[in-house]
Amino acid sequence: MKKNNYSFSSVQKDYDRKFRKKIILNILLYCIIFCSSLGLYAQVDPVPTPKPKPTHTPKAPSSSKKTIEQIHGQLNNPKRTVLFALAPHEVLYYDENEYFASLRLDQKRFICIVEDTLNKIHTIVYNGKRIHTVKMSKSRYGFYQNTINLFYFDPRVENAYGFSYDLAGRTFINIAGKTIHHVNNHPEICSFNNGKIIFSYYYNGNYYIYTNGYVYLDGKIFGAYKQVYNLKITETGVYGFEYWIGNERYFHVNGKDNVSFSDFVNIPDNSYDDLFFDDSGVLELSSSDNKHKFFSNYEYEYVVIDGQMFGISPALQAIYDIEKNAFIWSTMEKKELVVYEYKLR
Repeated sequence: MKKNNYSFSSVQKDYDRKFRKKIILNILLYCIIFCSSLGLYAQVDPVPTPKPKPTHTPKAPSSSKKTIEQIHGQLNNPKRTVLFALAPHEVLYYDENEYFASLRLDQKRFICIVEDTLNKIHTIVYNGKRIHTVKMSKSRYGFYQNTINLFYFDPRVENAYGFSYDLAGRTFINIAGKTIHHVNNHPEICSFNNGKIIFSYYYNGNYYIYTNGYVYLDGKIFGAYKQVYNLKITETGVYGFEYWIGNERYFHVNGKDNVSFSDFVNIPDNSYDDLFFDDSGVLELSSSDNKHKFFSNYEYEYVVIDGQMFGISPALQAIYDIEKNAFIWSTMEKKELVVYEYKLR
């Protein structure tokens, strides 16, 4: 009998190899199926899409935007009073200081000239009321005439003001709303008391004095004088003034020249001076203790107090009020005539 070449051990080895291959294939298949199942349930976060940036529409300028004066007002709170508001085509006429206001006694008492640039009209405004109008007219030579001029204001007394204006080549004088006389030129120095007035005017190289005082109820003119000063008048009409001839000083009282000095000084002085002007456009004041300074220059649109700026316009007039311990100034802000009061600490 022929022997078989395959032994039991070789058959067993062959079977083991096939079995291992099957196991490996099953494991691989299982891994593939398992991995595939994992892919079905895997959640992949999407790439974040950048959100559009919000667009902000610029806001229109607010009507409540703070002005320079409001900003400084919050810091030190100066009191602001509007005296008068001009119309769009009007301006404050400011030639030869044609604006007066009581800065100390009553800030609501003032007088000014308003110019209508469109219609060529000048109007006197007293305490906010339009009281007299003069229309500018062209002469036959083409230039405008009818000049108007303020020459007197006393806020201590109601209706204590005076102005002059030109008509047909003559100068008319108006005191407290009543035209009293015409003279040859506009008044310069003036004193007023209880309806009585004395003023000087310049004409043809000399000065003349007009008064309605004493016995001259309808007015009397004295002159000519080369120089006159220190005009005075009482409520009863007693008047006097100082005049010069060469280098010699003389005095006039109640219609008489060359009276004694004692007769002149006995007349009380009723003049009122509450205003501070400087023709250069510069105003500079100090407090009574000299610790505080006020400064204004027409070239700059504000005033300066102790190194800080206030307002939006230079001062027209300014005083230091010792009783209130305050700087008070008037100014023109756009179309408003304004008075400020800044109390010192």
